[in-house]
Amino acid sequence: MITNIFNTLLNMKNLSFILFLLIFFPSKSFNQNTVHGPSIKIGYSTLEKYSFGVGYNFLKFKDDWGWSRPSHNYYVEYIPEYKAIGLSANLQYTLIFVEAGMEASFRSKNENDQSYFSFYPHIGFDLINLDLSLGPEFLTYKSDGKNIGFKISLKIHPKLFNQGANRLKFKKNE
Repeated sequence: MITNIFNTLLNMKNLSFILFLLIFFPSKSFNQNTVHGPSIKIGYSTLEKYSFGVGYNFLKFKDDWGWSRPSHNYYVEYIPEYKAIGLSANLQYTLIFVEAGMEASFRSKNENDQSYFSFYPHIGFDLINLDLSLGPEFLTYKSDGKNIGFKISLKIHPKLFNQGANRLKFKKNE
């Protein structure tokens, strides 16, 4: 029991370090072209079943129209199937409204009370306040003899801050 708790804390420490690097190193998140705000995530997977999360979203506009925009999201999730808590980081890039990205997650326990990681490369639609993604999910353990499944997720960003600087309107050439 003590060993499982220690291993879980060690894995969470490693994931926390990765999340720190993802947030602060490449992003420079708070500038005039970046909007940010709270986010809600609902997911369904053939392996984990349902997951529900709350988190934070960062979205950067690369052009004046908002057609090209990288974003990253971070969530604390609950997985009812295992009565587990999860942490996830999602990086994605959107061109017009089609997005592609990668999500990495840590889960506190599975059906055998062991912690594990999942990886979810995805494609989908990004409509700024709403993302719908789908793709394969890879787990670091086998659930019912499988470690590859299918996942779909819906992310809702109800309020984005820094809207005054977001570049979603045509700029007049002066």
